Amino acid sequence: MEITNMGWKRMWEEDFSPGNGTRYKIVVWTRHDNYNFYGFGVDTKVWSIALRQSSCSGEFFTFRMGADLTDSYVLSKVNWGLADAAAVLNYVKNEFPGSIGDLFGRFKEFDSTGKWVGLEDENEQ
Repeated sequence: MEITNMGWKRMWEEDFSPGNGTRYKIVVWTRHDNYNFYGFGVDTKVWSIALRQSSCSGEFFTFRMGADLTDSYVLSKVNWGLADAAAVLNYVKNEFPGSIGDLFGRFKEFDSTGKWVGLEDENEQ
């Protein structure tokens, strides 16, 4: 069965190279209907990001629209590297305003391309 027949709408698909030496095909899907998808609640817009690692396989990460995401939560759900997850989620957050609330934890150590920039030390002047 086609995923579009199950209420999902493809928002975006692109070959993505976050700048850290990796390359993936990313597909972003949304779902918004009266179905209580995985307990997110009725009438909640749900986003799903597929990080395809070959032409036909990959992992989906699904979350409620506007959710705040931590590195520990995301990495417990999918087998992505920290830098790749930071780059992909920052890109989706910037490309689709409102899709992701904020990124927390070790995600703060990376810029939007997945490049490690560290954390500001408030003691450094």
